[in-house]
Amino acid sequence: MWLSFVVWALVAAASLWLDGARALLALPDPDDAMRLVQVRDLLAGQGWFDLVQHRVNPPDGTPMHWSRLVDAPIAAMIVGLRPLLGPEAAERWAVLLWPLVPALLLLPSAGLIGNRLAGAPGAVLTILAAGLAVPLVRHFVPGRIDHHNVQMALSMALVAALVFIPRRPAAYAAGAASALSIAVGLETLPYVALGGVAVMAGWWRAPAERSEAVLAYLSAFAAAATLALAATVAPSLWLVPACDMISTVYLAPLWAALGIAAAARAGGLDRGRAGVALVVSAMALAALASVALLNPACLAGPYAEADPRVLSLWMNHLAEVRSAVTLFRAEPVAAVSVFAAPIAALAVAPVLLALPSSRDREAAAIVVGALALATMLALLQVRTLPFAAMFAAAPLAAAAALVIARRWRLRLDPIWGYAAAACLANPFAITLAAAVAAEPVLGSQAQHEAHAGERLCTRRAEYRVLAGLPPGTVAGLISFGSYILAETPHRVVAAPYHRNRDGVLDTIAAFTAKPDESRAILARRGVDYLAFCTTSTELDHLIGPDADTLVNRLKRGDPPAWLEPVADPSDAATRVYRLRRG
Repeated sequence: MWLSFVVWALVAAASLWLDGARALLALPDPDDAMRLVQVRDLLAGQGWFDLVQHRVNPPDGTPMHWSRLVDAPIAAMIVGLRPLLGPEAAERWAVLLWPLVPALLLLPSAGLIGNRLAGAPGAVLTILAAGLAVPLVRHFVPGRIDHHNVQMALSMALVAALVFIPRRPAAYAAGAASALSIAVGLETLPYVALGGVAVMAGWWRAPAERSEAVLAYLSAFAAAATLALAATVAPSLWLVPACDMISTVYLAPLWAALGIAAAARAGGLDRGRAGVALVVSAMALAALASVALLNPACLAGPYAEADPRVLSLWMNHLAEVRSAVTLFRAEPVAAVSVFAAPIAALAVAPVLLALPSSRDREAAAIVVGALALATMLALLQVRTLPFAAMFAAAPLAAAAALVIARRWRLRLDPIWGYAAAACLANPFAITLAAAVAAEPVLGSQAQHEAHAGERLCTRRAEYRVLAGLPPGTVAGLISFGSYILAETPHRVVAAPYHRNRDGVLDTIAAFTAKPDESRAILARRGVDYLAFCTTSTELDHLIGPDADTLVNRLKRGDPPAWLEPVADPSDAATRVYRLRRG
């Protein structure tokens, strides 16, 4: 759609103007820094199938569960820009531009959803609403080169394909989008599962009409997922049933379901609801049995194999895994504003679910279901809020289009009505209005400064002193390990990834122990330098402020004698020390 490209171009220009300079000063998130490291290593000659981050947790390194499907286009963009801009500028522009590329899939997908629900006016309003939501969710702004924007775009494409089933091209698209989603990362697994439920529920309602679509969906899903595994995972790992990345654990249920569906059609079991119910039940049992046989731990979820100590000491205390209740207690204005759009979209859902055609109601149920699932997950862990905000665009815009078109209790000219809806019925406007309304009641200066300390230590300038030292092994707080890798030639004991078990546990032990015990741990790990962010609160949940620990000594500016300070700029939040030997 031409409108999608126009909106994308405007959003891209605004994003580069508002956030471009900021991204050059500091990458927004540790995952962005690690993605840049992974792309640099690939361009420097690290093998395509070698997903080990060799500078994390030396000497063994840490195997990453990230996909080359995201590394490849970023690397290609850098290579393509090098002849025009030179190596350094090419990388900078790729970091700025790449986050906006997935929106080229997201916006047309949103338009298709809006068109399906409310015709051309719905498409226009949904594209505008999704375009305004792009900067809102902050995963598409310059610098966000991790995989979450790709996942959101694929999830929107999946929903767009699902609302047009039983058309076979839509079924193939839904299967392919599902496969690519789990290949990029398993954060989208709930939405992929919801898509499968929607396809099977539609098959049960209309067996004769949907059989071909079901086979097309399962064929595309299984084939694309298998190709993704073969293309991005080393052959030696093809049969390893990993829980946290695409593996046989996820492929076996797909092929089993496809085989059962094909056999059912050949045997005529797909001609009635009872037969379809039996077939779908057999698929579900086969999926559970295959996972239980391959790796029963995966039945508990993608992080089932993570060390419980890593979860309890570190991962469960990250800001992104907070519940909505915890977020509201800490930052009430933020909590009210970020949940406003999804809740508003759920509130207008009855307008869509009351559409006269049963097929239209089915499409609306899929769209509302994706939104409801993302919102429910966000109540448990706020990291899914960007999905909820993005999914909110279509229900808000489509409902507004239907209301204006029908002029329910409104005496507005449709043109002015659509203009008003474009301004008001979108996630950005609702979020902003909620924030403005909540600030006088719930706001406080403390909450505005809640993350300032962490952000200080993500600035590229913080790592210049460390970068100038001879290459060695650095011990630092876990959250900043990725930045050290991106900005210096050093190795790090820990980076914020669950597979880095030993590095995470040793880092926690070293910083929360008494100084003499810390020295022994750091010596065992062969640490040359210690980099400490004085404004971070990463380990505060593990120790009291008065405990005699290394982290408290460093915060007070009273390092033990075996740490030799390295000259830092006076305004630096990160202090660098050299470990004295002997």
